Amino acid sequence: MTGFYPVTRSYALIEAWASLHSEGRLVSQYCYKQLTCLMATLDHVTPAEESGDNSSANLVTACLGCNFRKHKRPVGYFPAEQ
Repeated sequence: MTGFYPVTRSYALIEAWASLHSEGRLVSQYCYKQLTCLMATLDHVTPAEESGDNSSANLVTACLGCNFRKHKRPVGYFPAEQ
């Protein structure tokens, strides 16, 4: 099936999401907008394709617009646009 991740990967993402949500960190780390649960996405600081993992140190909350614009680029190449 296409689009499904192994259970261990999806469990790690769910765990990271729950951690960020419980800590009240639902703010886009790129544009600093306050987010709701429906607007927030998880972004890999170091892209997964460049050996970035699903640890909480590599995951941040981002609004959908910032996550889409950043795509697979490293954070240093992504200027935040307000």
